[in-house]
Amino acid sequence: MAVINVKSQTDLSGFYVVYKGSVRNERKGIYGISHLMEHLVFHMLDDLLDDFDRDGISNNAYTADNEIVFYFTGLDEYLKKHREDILGKLLVFDLTEEMFENERKIVLEEYKDYFNKQNYNHQLNLNRKLFNNYGPIGLKEDLETLTFQDCKDYFDLQFSKPHHIINVSKGTDFKTDIEFSSLEFNEVVAMKDDYGVFLEPFSSFNGKSSIVNISEVITEDFPYVDFLTDMLGAGLKSPLYQEIREKKGLVYYVQCYLDRMTNNSGSIFITSETSDENVEEFQKTVEYVLSNPKKFMTKDRFNIVKQAMEIKLKKNKINRHSNVGKYITPRDWQIEPILKDLTYDKVMSYYDKYFNFANFIKSVDTLDNI
Repeated sequence: MAVINVKSQTDLSGFYVVYKGSVRNERKGIYGISHLMEHLVFHMLDDLLDDFDRDGISNNAYTADNEIVFYFTGLDEYLKKHREDILGKLLVFDLTEEMFENERKIVLEEYKDYFNKQNYNHQLNLNRKLFNNYGPIGLKEDLETLTFQDCKDYFDLQFSKPHHIINVSKGTDFKTDIEFSSLEFNEVVAMKDDYGVFLEPFSSFNGKSSIVNISEVITEDFPYVDFLTDMLGAGLKSPLYQEIREKKGLVYYVQCYLDRMTNNSGSIFITSETSDENVEEFQKTVEYVLSNPKKFMTKDRFNIVKQAMEIKLKKNKINRHSNVGKYITPRDWQIEPILKDLTYDKVMSYYDKYFNFANFIKSVDTLDNI
């Protein structure tokens, strides 16, 4: 895909270096290396950080299941002078073993933070158990035994060639003659009852239960399913929030979303935390909502969600320097191509196929201990 130059409508600019693969490149022995290497590779920009602060350039990176992204945003007149230096430093391995050892300690602290949060602990362990997926956070045992040579080798595989660069600028295109990666990642995740992998210990959280309901693996119709999850759970006026929180006071929050596990597969997650004594009522209420689409998935609700999405897309176009998801997420997952012509009858034609609660895996950490 090489370089994508996008015309900014404002004086704000963005520069994104995108590497596809991430967790998809990992195997037993190096689970978590993508995220650790994201930290380390960002250190290769240390010489530029004072300039970024001086020039008001926001800078960061993230590791997701399917990609790693380094991103920089700021005023066009200041960001454009740093683009060549950013790319040049990212693509040449310039790390020491001391840097590796220190960053490993930091990531292991982050690892502990994740597994000390009840819902994260629950979901991360379930992803291991059901999908053999350790996610960006990886596996503690592997992080502890990684070597500096592992990192060098992984840099060559994952970080020496980006898949594409996104440059959002009011007036200056970005050009480069670097080589881009051609690695492809097209696998479909497989759900099993239990992959038999190591699970992090479960801790008691003072009378609270984490609830995670996961649909069967979905391999098509992604934007329609995504739209339906918003109809069900986006905002305080959504059916799940109204029935579970506002009417019954069972929870503080409810999450309902489609998770992109790979570019060709995902699952619906409906999750929350509640007092132990509320678990059964929570699950009954979720089932009640999902089983009554005529009552809850109304045309009025459809119109609200559709207009909200249309407005969000308009905002994203105005602030396109910081909204480049359409150039990172596969087109088959995007709502924009279908939204204009989407009708209530069309989106609801997918409902019964994916939202039968009887087909969801239902997990409560205090009852089944994962």
